[in-house]
Amino acid sequence: MKILHTGDIHLDSPFTSINPIEAEKRRTALRSAFSSMILYAKTEKIDLFLICGDLFDDECVTKDTCLTLCKEMASVPECSFIITPGNHDPYRENSPYNLVTFPENVYIFKSQEITKVELGDSGVCIWGSAYFADSKQGFKSPLIDKSKVNILMHHGDLDVASSPYCPISTHQIEDSGFDYVALGHIHKGTEIKKAGDTSYAYCGCIEGRDFGECGYKGAIVGEIEKGNVNLHHVRFSSKRYEIVSHDVTGCSSFSDCMADIIEKCSSFGEDTLLRVELTGVVSESFSPDTDSLRQILSKPSYLEIKDRTLALLNMKNLKEDKTLAGEFYRALEEKLFSQDEEEKRIASEALKYGLRAIYGLEIKA
Repeated sequence: MKILHTGDIHLDSPFTSINPIEAEKRRTALRSAFSSMILYAKTEKIDLFLICGDLFDDECVTKDTCLTLCKEMASVPECSFIITPGNHDPYRENSPYNLVTFPENVYIFKSQEITKVELGDSGVCIWGSAYFADSKQGFKSPLIDKSKVNILMHHGDLDVASSPYCPISTHQIEDSGFDYVALGHIHKGTEIKKAGDTSYAYCGCIEGRDFGECGYKGAIVGEIEKGNVNLHHVRFSSKRYEIVSHDVTGCSSFSDCMADIIEKCSSFGEDTLLRVELTGVVSESFSPDTDSLRQILSKPSYLEIKDRTLALLNMKNLKEDKTLAGEFYRALEEKLFSQDEEEKRIASEALKYGLRAIYGLEIKA
């Protein structure tokens, strides 16, 4: 049985973290990535296409997207598409799963209880459930026929017992008896892991939606038969998000660090949406020349610069400051001027990170 395991696709995602023009490009890229998976299923003769939740952002999805999706799945009639609604596209009266007529080769789980669908006489059983708007239940393993190939599709958190998102534990996976547990909900894919005799993995999303989802994305593909699970990741994303962080501590002007930043970013091309983060402690006169940097770093398709530096404050002003920052400085003052260099270094680091925390800035070691 040749399978493709995907999920967290979020068709028509709003991409709110970037500008509207770029957001529309990303939505188009997302649809293209899904189309690429359909083409892959056709050319590689995939038997089973598993979509483990969040196929849609159902508050944003358009009818055209739904109809295009159905047309593409119908174009591969020999492939069975199995869908578990997730927390972003829960099964409810006005969800796309109720408003659109899906082709005959598509099966959608519509119960909160774990049920199964069998693929003819193939000896393969797929188990799953639908996420409802109020889904909070944990995992309860069903009784399975272990002489068959059993696959569980589950959209939820792994090893987070307190999670409101249908938690499941590694121990439960180990005891379940399934041959493969196809997980969705976490956008960062994992390697194929084993819990006892059961293989399991998160497929991750197929396109990063913001800078919290860096790197190339894709799906899990391969073959499953009784006693043998042979799966691997395949890239389907056309672009990737990446973050480059550069410590500019000690630089008196932006030109002092420009060459190093350019070198760090030299490998990124048109397929990259890049964020450059400037960190460290600088003089109050330090000012990033973002226009020049954007002109030189012209290869990435999108570039943003975040100045996360902390200005080196006037010690006298800080000492007399009546706020929490002043109190914090005064608590460290003796150590800041210690004759012990190690003590002085530790105090300086403490001041740096403490002030960042007080001012609500990002803290990076």
